[in-house]
Amino acid sequence: MISTYTVRSAQSAEEKSLYREVLSMVYVRGNPLEETASNFTEKEEGFVCLRPDGRPAGGYLLKHYSLSRGESFLPTGGIAAVGVMPHERGAGVGSLLMESSLEAMRERGLVLAALYPYREAYYRRFGYAQCGRRFQITVPTARFPKLESELECFRISPEDLGKLRGPYHSMAQRIAGFHQRSDQDWINRMGSKPPVIFALGDPAEAYVWTHYPDNFWEKFEFGEFSWSTMRGYRSALALMRGLIDNQKSATWMEASNSPYLALYLDQGADFQLHRPTMMRILDVPGAFSVLRHPVGLRATIEIDDPQMPTNHGLWEIELGPDGTRCARGSGPAALRGSIQAWTQALMGEPSLAVLVECGAIEVLDPSQAPAIQLAFPAQPCMCSEFF
Repeated sequence: MISTYTVRSAQSAEEKSLYREVLSMVYVRGNPLEETASNFTEKEEGFVCLRPDGRPAGGYLLKHYSLSRGESFLPTGGIAAVGVMPHERGAGVGSLLMESSLEAMRERGLVLAALYPYREAYYRRFGYAQCGRRFQITVPTARFPKLESELECFRISPEDLGKLRGPYHSMAQRIAGFHQRSDQDWINRMGSKPPVIFALGDPAEAYVWTHYPDNFWEKFEFGEFSWSTMRGYRSALALMRGLIDNQKSATWMEASNSPYLALYLDQGADFQLHRPTMMRILDVPGAFSVLRHPVGLRATIEIDDPQMPTNHGLWEIELGPDGTRCARGSGPAALRGSIQAWTQALMGEPSLAVLVECGAIEVLDPSQAPAIQLAFPAQPCMCSEFF
């Protein structure tokens, strides 16, 4: 019976070995993994689901992030490498992993969870909702805008990543979901084979990085592109146009507030929704604390969260310019919605106004709804990390 299975943090050498066994069977067809596969960093923790006889049934990896919303950051748990042994599938092991992960993250002080789903419908069952839009833009070389750089271009070494913080932090303020990277996080984001990095301006107003294609007339992919000014954005596009001169096309990522979509779209360019991120509130007071209200307002809202009783029910929220405080309320509620909808409203895309319009959040007191919406402003959302 699945009720006798347990999920625990992989701390001992034996538990880490069982965790690697799950990864091996699920992700590399049973081929053995080196012990380094469970050498977790200080921001990582592996979890393994064990049968009564001690054999592994599944597991997942928890990564610690701090994702932006406005000028604040939310302690976030990134769920990755969720896997169930083939002979255990269909018995509820996946559900047990996901349900236990919610309390595990909350116990560790995380107020938000994030993941990249293999199927969105599955993870909605556990309170997750798609937040934001990441567009993969592919532009044929012949259709790429011809701009002149307004800034000097510099090649940046991996040892000088601090020079990129200005454009990146500017993006984090404008787009929800950007991780507050430490020095080590920047190094990790580079990967095992550091890319070629270009900065535009000194100090940098934009940067792009890439791995050059092996041959001519291939797709030229840019791994990360950030900017703090439109002058930096235009200069980066000018650089990219020069880099792709002997290539088939350029590909990069932008959020839904894409300047390219607004200003430079031309016939032949392709925009595709790419790797949407799902998120979930774990701790209502902690998550809502980052919200601001220009004047101040006290209201009661209702949240439906069947998986986490600590979030479920009525909340009195006191909104102000310095943040939001939450306490258990007694009603009547002004707005009512699921934990999925309130998570989307928190992150800003889709916005609270859109969620009300499509019925995901129900207005019970129309007189308060416009004022509450000021605390949940629309904002593009796109997770900066892949896990």
